[in-house]
Amino acid sequence: MMKSVILLVNLILLTEFSFSQTLRVEERKVKTEESVEVSCWTAIVDQDVDFCRDSYDAFIKEYFKAKTDKRGKNVLVAEKVVIPELTNLRIDQRAIFGTETGGTSVSFTFSPGYDVHFSNELYADEFSKAEELTKNF
Repeated sequence: MMKSVILLVNLILLTEFSFSQTLRVEERKVKTEESVEVSCWTAIVDQDVDFCRDSYDAFIKEYFKAKTDKRGKNVLVAEKVVIPELTNLRIDQRAIFGTETGGTSVSFTFSPGYDVHFSNELYADEFSKAEELTKNF
């Protein structure tokens, strides 16, 4: 009886582990839809691009009560959103989608102005906090 229970628990844990999503977040440089290279936090997930785009759109609607605009094939932008966890400024938050080996990259940029973007040099505190937002996605 005890062996059966242990086997059942192991099968449940193995199944859960097999279907769990992996997530890695790293700092990168990425080009926006205007070919400007900016700092970003990039989440690498083991889901396809369409699923990630839909998830991002739902995430923005649910948590920030904003809609996204599609800019090109791989960019969604939430314009003039306030993300209190990061800053009291209204920002444009972009998600730039790409393919990675075994999944999708979702790069998050944060822009309080047309040519102003969060980075380690500019708005460093806010950029650091944005890593957590990326992980929550």
